[in-house]
Amino acid sequence: MSNLNASLGTVLIHSSSPANVTANLTYNRTTAEHAGSWTLGPSLTLFTILAGTLFNISLLTLFAKRPTLRTPFGVYLMNLIIANTAMACLWEPITLIQFYYSSWTMGYGACVFRQFLAWIIEAAVNWSHFLIAVNRFWAVIFPVSYHHRHHTKFAFATCISAWLAINITIVPTILTIAKLTDPDKNGKRKCTLDTDPIGGWGPVSQLVVYDLPLVFIVALYPLIFYKSFIATRHRRRRIRAANEATMNATKPASDTIEIDGSMVKSTMASRKAPAVGCCGRPQHGSVSGFVTLTLTTLSAMTCLAPSEVYFTLLLVFDTELSAEYYATVKLMQSLTVIFDPILIVLANPELRTLFRRYITCGT
Repeated sequence: MSNLNASLGTVLIHSSSPANVTANLTYNRTTAEHAGSWTLGPSLTLFTILAGTLFNISLLTLFAKRPTLRTPFGVYLMNLIIANTAMACLWEPITLIQFYYSSWTMGYGACVFRQFLAWIIEAAVNWSHFLIAVNRFWAVIFPVSYHHRHHTKFAFATCISAWLAINITIVPTILTIAKLTDPDKNGKRKCTLDTDPIGGWGPVSQLVVYDLPLVFIVALYPLIFYKSFIATRHRRRRIRAANEATMNATKPASDTIEIDGSMVKSTMASRKAPAVGCCGRPQHGSVSGFVTLTLTTLSAMTCLAPSEVYFTLLLVFDTELSAEYYATVKLMQSLTVIFDPILIVLANPELRTLFRRYITCGT
């Protein structure tokens, strides 16, 4: 039997033409090059998909079940969580495939869909952070207007309008510039962009849709910090001084007064200045709201800003950095789906209590 197999192998080899042998070798080499590998990139992307989906959906469920969390400010947090959920469940799986294989293995339609998700979700995350900063700015700079006019319906309408504006702006652009390259000498294809057809709109869209929200966040934060703490402290001192002056003016000469023949200690001196607020809430915003803004701003600057620097250099200044830099900033960007929900929970006392109860009791 072994001699028969050897003879058949000899016949097959000698009967194969040089063209067939070359074709088989080329096919095997191409298949090996296109085979996926679990390097650092796809491994971390898979982790962000699993962890980000779990964290964001769990947090979104709490917001849906607890009416006390659906305040106007809570609506903007929900908007950020929804954008992160879309990134973890829709965009990141396609990125995982792109990192896993060295060549784009899907067709043109999938390439357009991938670019659509990348541009829409990235813009939605940036603008979600921006809306949180604007909400806090309105709350601390114009507290009376905020508490009288800024309701939950207004917050929902603002978030929906932002999503619609992003889609109206970006969808025509993606349909124009999404490009699937022809196979190179190794048979590899890339899902990329061709910005030549849109001319100057490429740099403008990068600056307005993606960079401007992050710039405004950085610009608004010092104003919010000043108004929340430094200006409020000075104002409280003035109010306390005015109240003390008023109490001293009406305070009896003696700390004791006579009532029905008995000497009783006056309570006028022990009265405290009334708390100043608006509609039963702190006039210059809640502490947890400012902490949330601080942590989410830190997340945006750490995870999102490097990616925008890369695309600004590429689209505005026509400077392309290395592929390793792009892979690094893409991984940093994907970490926002993990950091944002964790930081939101850490900044909110009610969410911390709910998550602690959820983990310990499973309810």
